[in-house]
Amino acid sequence: MEEEIFVSSLVAQVNAEKLSEIRTAIEAMPYAEVPLFEESGKLVILLDAPSLRDLVAITDQIQDLPDVYSVFPVYQHDEKSAHSDNSEEKLETNIQIPVVEGRIPGLIKKGWKLIRDVWISASRPAKHLSIGFLALGGFIAGVLFWGGFNTALELTNTETFCVSCHEMENNVFAELKTTIHYTNRSGVRATCPDCHVPHNWTDKIARKMQASKEVWGKLFGTINTREKFLDNRRRLAGHEWERLKANNSLECRNCHSPEGMDITAQSKRAAEAHQTFLFTGEKTCIDCHKGIAHELPDMTGVKGWE
Repeated sequence: MEEEIFVSSLVAQVNAEKLSEIRTAIEAMPYAEVPLFEESGKLVILLDAPSLRDLVAITDQIQDLPDVYSVFPVYQHDEKSAHSDNSEEKLETNIQIPVVEGRIPGLIKKGWKLIRDVWISASRPAKHLSIGFLALGGFIAGVLFWGGFNTALELTNTETFCVSCHEMENNVFAELKTTIHYTNRSGVRATCPDCHVPHNWTDKIARKMQASKEVWGKLFGTINTREKFLDNRRRLAGHEWERLKANNSLECRNCHSPEGMDITAQSKRAAEAHQTFLFTGEKTCIDCHKGIAHELPDMTGVKGWE
């Protein structure tokens, strides 16, 4: 069984000129005794408080006395070591107390007291709250956290959020408006996240983490002008092509699937390409459908576009 650690005494630095008055005031307090003191203003105060609450109360009373500069706790590991015959001698010879010139400002004193009280309360096990209550509180906190997190996630997964930056609105979004993915006979519109963010949760989180570095581009103005955008278009498009190639055009397959295709309703060229490359798994959507929603950059050197 582990030994209990508790505060057995305090060491205080006080105004040497008020030593006698402070010693008398401390000894008038319950559970406190001053067996050792020095003319320099150092006091050793033995405590015999029955509870932690009483111990904290006595310590606070001592700290609040006029001309008390500092109070330091002394810890013991069991009652025997705390009350051995030579314990007072050990306290006197082993404890090093810094000499404080003048009174510690009251604001610092009160701040330290507040931090200590909060720490004691936070580290003390709950006495009156049941496990069921704590579990319910944890469940409610979890629901609130998840609700807030998911709400923020969905707010950043909308076309409105995407085009809130002028770099997107004035460039790629303006190009999207001229394509069949934006306006078509069926009235089904593909928005920015439909094509650039996976639908299933794990892939969506991974994409969000990847896209977080795009914030730096916004902050540093990487494409904040039309000229900068055009200069970087090939590089940016290449990143997106590589991503879609790596995930087998996952975002495309959120809406289009080989199983749902009626190749008899397609043109001869499209039907042959799908049967030869898509259905066999030799190629994926992005291999042939680059530029389906945005203008193509200079394609010099791009495989399959020579």
